[in-house]
Amino acid sequence: DYQLNSIIYQSPSSKVKLNDKWEISLGYSYSKNAEGEKESDQYKAKFKYAFKKLESKFQIYYDNIEEKPVRSELDLSYVKKCWKLTFSIERNYNEDSEKYEWQAFITLTVFHRSIDFFLGGQ
Repeated sequence: DYQLNSIIYQSPSSKVKLNDKWEISLGYSYSKNAEGEKESDQYKAKFKYAFKKLESKFQIYYDNIEEKPVRSELDLSYVKKCWKLTFSIERNYNEDSEKYEWQAFITLTVFHRSIDFFLGGQ
């Protein structure tokens, strides 16, 4: 099985650190399939806020083909030196059912190794 898509343009996320607490990053990607048809055309925005040992992050992906947000994610984390505990809620657009689906996770990260615990979804 081969991937015949070609990425025409993908910008690395442009990150702006407003101060010690706030960070914003924006990105864009565009690709075509083997027949030259548009495969993806998406914008990404991420907002991050950190205060002491607490960290929050919100990401959203807007798809120009679907003309709607296709993915959004909210993470709330408690961070220590060698470990982190994160609660995540994700909402993804399912093209087949044309509905949004959500999932919730708790992730424990120790020395950059993650263990995910699936809490539920729809």
